[in-house]
Amino acid sequence: MGSRRTAVRQLLRRHGAAMSVHQVARELEWPVETARRHLEALARQGLLRREVGVTGSRGRPPMTYRVIGGRDSRGPTEYRLLAEILAASLQQRPDGAQEAVAISRRWGLDQLPHTRAAPTASDSPVAAVAVALNGFLAEHSFEPILDLRGDQAEISLWQCPFIELFDQYGEIICALHDGMLSGLIAASDTPTARHELRPFEQPDRCVVTLSPGTTIESAPDPTSGKSHEVNRPPQGAS
Repeated sequence: MGSRRTAVRQLLRRHGAAMSVHQVARELEWPVETARRHLEALARQGLLRREVGVTGSRGRPPMTYRVIGGRDSRGPTEYRLLAEILAASLQQRPDGAQEAVAISRRWGLDQLPHTRAAPTASDSPVAAVAVALNGFLAEHSFEPILDLRGDQAEISLWQCPFIELFDQYGEIICALHDGMLSGLIAASDTPTARHELRPFEQPDRCVVTLSPGTTIESAPDPTSGKSHEVNRPPQGAS
């Protein structure tokens, strides 16, 4: 559906003027009703402007459509290139993994609304932040499953949004995720909760564990001296 509507907008841009339904259908070799449906959908989205056409003969003038300038923020997005540039840049640095942790931790600290304690049947502060983290990770395509165990929690991550980059940049990808988790927890209602990210602890998933931490004054800096050597997923894992 998206590719057809992109084709309509590209045609109108190339044409440089308003076009009727019949003109669009003829140029794209589509049925007239198919062209009309996509033109109307784009007009309802505010991406095309309807204009009454001009005719040199009697009868009702045709409705025409003109593309509206500017970029479509709802259009297709592809972030792999950006992710690969970031990962490659960090990997080339001697302390790239630690920089990755620091960068993503700062980002996580800004996500305060996401990690405020969610209602939970447990009185454990760790459970509260685990529920909030689980929701955040689900929203960002990690396909998490949360297992609460008293004052401990375990989140299994059944998907990695950057699995396609893992073979080449696995250490950096895991460091970015580790720092993100650290920042999210620090911004939460349970900032002293300890976490551990265990990449591909099982062949088909990564695991995050959460447990009670120390007082906030003596909580260790999660970005210092932490190794990010990672297990590798089996061939074909996704």
